[in-house]
Amino acid sequence: MPLYGSTTQYQVDGKTIDGIKLTIPNPPKVAYVRLPTTAEMLDYFKQKQTAKGSLSAEEITLALFAKLRLDDGTPFDEYEAQTSFDLLTFSRGTTYERAGDTYVIKVETLFGVTTHTLAIPTQKQLAVYRRNVTKNYISGVIALYGDLVRKVEGYIETITTGDVPPLHQLDCINQVFAALDSIDPIITIDPNA
Repeated sequence: MPLYGSTTQYQVDGKTIDGIKLTIPNPPKVAYVRLPTTAEMLDYFKQKQTAKGSLSAEEITLALFAKLRLDDGTPFDEYEAQTSFDLLTFSRGTTYERAGDTYVIKVETLFGVTTHTLAIPTQKQLAVYRRNVTKNYISGVIALYGDLVRKVEGYIETITTGDVPPLHQLDCINQVFAALDSIDPIITIDPNA
């Protein structure tokens, strides 16, 4: 299975493109793209949050998709771009497992599974997260992930812990909260004490 961020070399219109090939079956279209950067994703989330009628979600996605496109092929409309973008950025936190004072979290992506080792949050970290998340949801998630992440695997070597896509970070934080809400409490209460 390829690492997250892996690209393939394609010969398109006489030039070599390192990218990811996306195909629309009807009408038949192909696009060669790169992954969005963290900064591009954060700007995308901000635009979608503040658009409120000026642009549709699909139009915002189409604009980002155009930036990611590496070829000059047949243009994708906003719905084709949205479908392709959703596939390109797909991620889902699938499992968590406690390992000492960390959680090992698996995130499924288009490229395969990535693994994230995150510390168990302290009460202070949880309080700061709750305060931050009410101001800006995705920034709160990224700040908590940054505090907790210890190791990531399954990414190409140029993707470090600070470059993990925001949606992967969100999946991990959701898994941390699932773990905290399960029978593995962060504070143990002894009713016999």
